[in-house]
Amino acid sequence: MKVTCGLCGGSARHFRYPSSELCPLCNGLGELTILGTPVLRPCPTCKGSGRHIKFPASQVCPVCGGIALLTEDGVLPTIVESNQTPPLVPVPPSSKWTLVAESRLNQLRALRPGGLDFQKLIRVCEELNTAYNQGCYLATIMLTRSLLDHVPPVFGKTKFTEVVSNNSGGKSFTENMQRLQDAARKIADAHLHTPMRAKETLPTAQQVNFGPQLDVLLAEIVRLTH
Repeated sequence: MKVTCGLCGGSARHFRYPSSELCPLCNGLGELTILGTPVLRPCPTCKGSGRHIKFPASQVCPVCGGIALLTEDGVLPTIVESNQTPPLVPVPPSSKWTLVAESRLNQLRALRPGGLDFQKLIRVCEELNTAYNQGCYLATIMLTRSLLDHVPPVFGKTKFTEVVSNNSGGKSFTENMQRLQDAARKIADAHLHTPMRAKETLPTAQQVNFGPQLDVLLAEIVRLTH
């Protein structure tokens, strides 16, 4: 929630005799962003002025720090600085949908392939479902990329680009693998390798949902290994 800055009274200027300067509390915005929606009361020490009068000048109120407001419990509200992004609110589960069907997971669990251990693949799929269901979309796309790097040996390949060109699954398989290579991997790489920036956008459920293509990939693994 936003409130008028108590120190400058919304003028964006902090007055100090004989001149004025940009308000140090609101950084010249004239308003403050308070975390949450607490019930606020005028500070009893400065009577809601944000200033503590000491002749011949005034000082910032030592109790409220110039905010001029306290919560109903008599404590300072949490101010989000103007150059900060408000703290992220925990994301609730997006839905009960999963990226990997439980029936497909059961097929993978039932496989007894010789020479290859499927434990990590199954675990990645399980964590994919957990991450997606809990709204952890960065983790979802990173796990998707991990899965693509993990499965080529099932096809007798070393890289997923070689799996894409594998024609044993037919044209439909190739097209779905191409989408995983061109879209899923590049989205994951963008989130993995982009350094910190002044402004960010977070992935959505729609951006990281490659469930249909992953199912085609896992179905082909089951077919080859069964």
